[in-house]
Amino acid sequence: MPNNNSGKVISLFPEGYRLTDRLSKKLNAEWSQPEGKVRAQWVAKLINEYGYSQEQLALNVAAGAGRDAEKSTIFADIVAYRDKRRREPFLVVETKAPTESRGGIFKKCVNSQAVYPLSEQHGLEAQERR
Repeated sequence: MPNNNSGKVISLFPEGYRLTDRLSKKLNAEWSQPEGKVRAQWVAKLINEYGYSQEQLALNVAAGAGRDAEKSTIFADIVAYRDKRRREPFLVVETKAPTESRGGIFKKCVNSQAVYPLSEQHGLEAQERR
């Protein structure tokens, strides 16, 4: 079944730009949700304005710590890596719907203890949630 959102997501990129299936499927699937639109806009900004390649970006990355990090129930919305093999995390972006207040976001992050170092030194194998 074709996804009616594909034209909306690709409209965030320069004419003729082709998204990989990996990013396109996830962004299009989430487009109808308020947070999904914000996530797609940030992916476009990271690529168009900050010069990241699609290979350097991962969505819904397990962000736990320790031995069972890959089984975490805490996920980072977008992780930008220094390298195209996605081995060295550089930037984590947590997106929220436009209607969510900033104070609420901060309280949720602090209360959930969702801030962890993202590195192999701390036992995190960056895995995208499927």
